[in-house]
Amino acid sequence: MDFSKVLKVAMINKNIVGAKALSELSGVSYHITLRLLRDDGSVRYKDLRATADVLDVNINIVSKGE
Repeated sequence: MDFSKVLKVAMINKNIVGAKALSELSGVSYHITLRLLRDDGSVRYKDLRATADVLDVNINIVSKGE
């Protein structure tokens, strides 16, 4: 499952409707929130982290290995 799907499911579970509402709750700009929800891949970690914290989503960074 890609990260945008995880965020969207978490939004449903937290009764957050729309990118604008998520943006306001997380303090991340609306345009960056849209990038996160579209799985654009061009966002800063701190923006991802702020959004994930609002949604109670854990982020684990794992090495791909050699």
